[in-house]
Formats: sequence, structure tokens, C-alpha cells
Amino acid sequence: MSRRSTPDATPTAEPSPNGRAARPGRRTKKEKVKPTLKENVRFYVKAILIILFLRVFLFEPYRIPSESMEDTLLVGDFLIVSKLHYGARTPNTIGVPFTRIYLPGLEFPQTRLPGFSEPQRGDVVVFNYPAPVDVAVGPISADVPIERRGPYIKRLVAVPGDTLAVIDKMLILNQEEVPLTETQRQGWWVYSETQERPTKRQLAEQDVLLQDGFDQITPDGTRRFKVDAAPGTARALESIPGIARVEPWITRDSVTYRDLTLPGQLDLIYPPALAWNPDQYGPLILPGEGVTIE
Repeated sequence: MSRRSTPDATPTAEPSPNGRAARPGRRTKKEKVKPTLKENVRFYVKAILIILFLRVFLFEPYRIPSESMEDTLLVGDFLIVSKLHYGARTPNTIGVPFTRIYLPGLEFPQTRLPGFSEPQRGDVVVFNYPAPVDVAVGPISADVPIERRGPYIKRLVAVPGDTLAVIDKMLILNQEEVPLTETQRQGWWVYSETQERPTKRQLAEQDVLLQDGFDQITPDGTRRFKVDAAPGTARALESIPGIARVEPWITRDSVTYRDLTLPGQLDLIYPPALAWNPDQYGPLILPGEGVTIE
């Protein structure tokens, strides 16, 4: 009894849209299907929710607005801030995403989730400015929730339980000096040998910022002017022809914050500090758990 073999099936050519026969074995192109309005809305809602979750609980982008952190962080620098390390705060307001618009008068209880670490001295931190007067935008209503206040970025120099003081511009932490690093800018008096000084542009090329309003002729007929610069840059100014010497600009302890600020700015100052100034400050105990301060 013999078996009859059948030949393998051969693919048949299907007609193409233009009437020609398509080549055997080749697939025809599928038409692109455009997403519906409902699918588009669902996609964008999901994307926004994911981005909001990332911003609230994991990471948030910031751009440096001012030169207060130079030369560590420069104006315009873009950075991503981790909320995982110290623990994210739960939202306490409802508002329009990616704007400062929110629903006033409606606040939820806020708590901080557990983090990976605690704030340490030397950390660069981003925080919402808590004072009733913002140096950039002016008075802040007490009704504005903390998370809707402007973000500030600074370096942490002391933690709860520390005793902080500043003597002749030198930071004293727990009775030990913390010297300036080579990237920390401060004010300097620059003395010329004559009544001339470098131009603003020449100083900017040396990474030195001239302070307006502090340019004067001294009693001996020479000139002095105030600049902001890092220590190494300030020392390098002495090598410029015509510069006699460079000294730290230190406010005397007889000058107080009351003398340096306008009446409307006094709300920025912690009341006991009104008798101090930025270069002669403290000692001040930072409150910590279990610490009692009169």
C-alpha cells in the first residue's frame, strides 16, 4: 500500500492596492491607526500623574536664581534635588501642577516620610523660605502655606544642639573655628596706590564683583573700594599693578542689624539677633530635641 505525497502549499500572490500582484511571501503594509481623543487624554493624564509623583516624593528640578552659592553653584545651573534622603513631605495644598496657583484656605495635615539620612553639616539643601518677609519678593502673608513659599538653596553649617557664633567674619561652631574654603565668597576692601581703580569689566574678568556704593577716596588721597570674591581671587588682586593691599571687609561689633536694615526688613531678623550683625553674631544655640532655651 503506497502513500501519495502532496506538494507543499505555495503562497498565493494577493493583489496590491494599485492593482498589481504583490510578490509571494511579502506582507502588505498595515495602515496607521490614529489614537482617539479618549486615548490621548488618558495618555496625558497618566504622564502628568507620574511626573507629579516623581516631583512630590522622589526628585524635583531646580534652577539656581542668584549668585549666593558661587563658586559652588552658578546662576542658571540646573540641578535635580533628591527628596528621598531627608524624606519627602506629603502635600498640604491643592493647586495647578507646575504653577504657583493653588486653592487658598484649604490645607491638609502635612507629615514627612522616612528618609535615608539626616541633614549633616556641610550639606547643600533646598528649603522653602519660612520667614514672614522674603528678601526677594517682600512681605509674605501668614496664610501662605510653607510649600508655596519660594525655594532657597544654602549650605547647612549647624544642626540642632550646636552653638553657633561669628567673630570678625570667622564662623565659630561649638567653640571651634571653621575657616573659609577657597570657594566661599566674602567682602573685601581693596586699596589702590592712587585714586584710580580697575574697571568693572576688568574686575569681572578676574571673577571679582564690584560692590556699588562702597567706592571712596580715603583721607590720604588714595582710593578704596569693596568687592565680593573668593579668598584666592582676593589675594590675586594684590598682584595687579596699582593695587596696594586687600583686606577682609569686617563690620564692627558696634554696628547692629538695626543700623543695617530698613524698618520693614526687621521682621527678617530673629529678635535677639538685632543687637548683632552678619560679621559679629551670637553665640546662638540651635534648638534640638531635649534642649531647653530661655
